[in-house]
Amino acid sequence: MPKSVNPNYIGKSPEFDNIKQPEGKYDTQMAAQQIDINTSDVIPDISTNPLNIYVPSTFNDSTKVWADYMGNNNSSAYRGSPSYTTGNSSNNATNITEWVQGNTSAGIRFSHTSCSSGYTAFTISRYNGAELRVWNSSSGNWLSGFWSGAAPVAFHEGWLTDQTDRAGTSWVICVDQYNYFRGYYNGSNYGGTGGQNTNSGYWTLNYGSNTEYSDWAVYGFWYYNTTLSSSDRDQVISYLKNLVGIS
Repeated sequence: MPKSVNPNYIGKSPEFDNIKQPEGKYDTQMAAQQIDINTSDVIPDISTNPLNIYVPSTFNDSTKVWADYMGNNNSSAYRGSPSYTTGNSSNNATNITEWVQGNTSAGIRFSHTSCSSGYTAFTISRYNGAELRVWNSSSGNWLSGFWSGAAPVAFHEGWLTDQTDRAGTSWVICVDQYNYFRGYYNGSNYGGTGGQNTNSGYWTLNYGSNTEYSDWAVYGFWYYNTTLSSSDRDQVISYLKNLVGIS
């Protein structure tokens, strides 16, 4: 996407040549990090930044820690051996050539997150073998995106959707709030409303209180610690669809 010219950049274009450069000590590493945060292609272009972004490039295959691109909260625990993987784009996402994956014995926890009210989360995931749950809560009965061979579906201490499989093994972009859920896949989308805000747990990837585990592949997890408006939700979805090539 087009980026505006930074007038304080030493290589600024001629129309900004009358602007004085900063003087004195200048932390170039911090400046570079801030520029990266402000212009990254993985940060959706809305006024509110996510608290956390987890994408394949920030996963440490040695320690199994999924680092937060925003620098706020890394994953808190893992089980088994989730792994960073590369391959050709497939499963109806033309731009995905890297992902994190695991079998039924592998999972990751994000203990700073919430499955109750006051959040908005976006996941890009798919089934990759055994098909039960993928995203669920550390406690109670709560799931987002996948259940018993069906996607996209959601249960937040109560169903928000029916339990029909629509996406198969296609990559699915899901947006989740405690009382709202929708999944986007291969030119279609489906979702619903309902659920409850009574779940006291946090988000887990194949590592929840329920042992209905799957073989899974995940491109990313965007977590906002606020309830985004419907307009902002839609803008993030459009941004992510373009990012990973889901129609």
